[in-house]
Amino acid sequence: MAVPPILCVAAGSGSGKTHLLERLIRRLSAGGLRVAAIKHCRHVDRNAAGKDSDRLGRAGARPAIAAESEPALLDLAAIHCRDCDLVLAEGYKQSVCEKIWLGAPGQPSPPRDVELVRLVTGGGAGQIDRDDIDGLRRWVLAWLGRRRGLREGLTAAVMTGGASRRMGTDKSALRVAGRSVLGRLCELLADRIGSVAIIGREPVWDDVPACAAWHVDVRPGLGPLGGI
Repeated sequence: MAVPPILCVAAGSGSGKTHLLERLIRRLSAGGLRVAAIKHCRHVDRNAAGKDSDRLGRAGARPAIAAESEPALLDLAAIHCRDCDLVLAEGYKQSVCEKIWLGAPGQPSPPRDVELVRLVTGGGAGQIDRDDIDGLRRWVLAWLGRRRGLREGLTAAVMTGGASRRMGTDKSALRVAGRSVLGRLCELLADRIGSVAIIGREPVWDDVPACAAWHVDVRPGLGPLGGI
């Protein structure tokens, strides 16, 4: 399944992420862009009227989704937002997707392990003022153009058929930041390239995105050339 471009807006609690996204979604939708919104919640309230996800939907997000599970972001986008031009995700600080950090006086700085593409604060060198929605809209459109250019004509595949003789253990099952190497690599490729295939042995990992297509080796043991 193809994953549309995802851009996260992250910050501390009470920083105004939803309000910023409401304004940004209105501007982007008015320009003809099909925008979806996914909000990471600790608890999903089934009575969504007046909740943040409902506010994002009223701003023009189609669809607007509230989700409790952070690792499922790419699968949610692939399943529910596949016809969208852009997915704006609120929260998801641990996601591999690129992020805008919304800063404000008294708010925490971005964690060191959060990779940012833009800082939105009260203004400053290399930053965007949080009240400059048109400036932020222009930046997002430029980011989206670069992301589309990166994906054009590319197909991503991960080879998992190796015997790991030199390492002595299955490389793809090693853990990095709480995830298997294979799961994290597939997330990165699905996000950056738009889709990813896994070629090799029978699937045994439980944290690989469901949007990754799995292809078992027709003739195992032929090495990378056989996988290709």
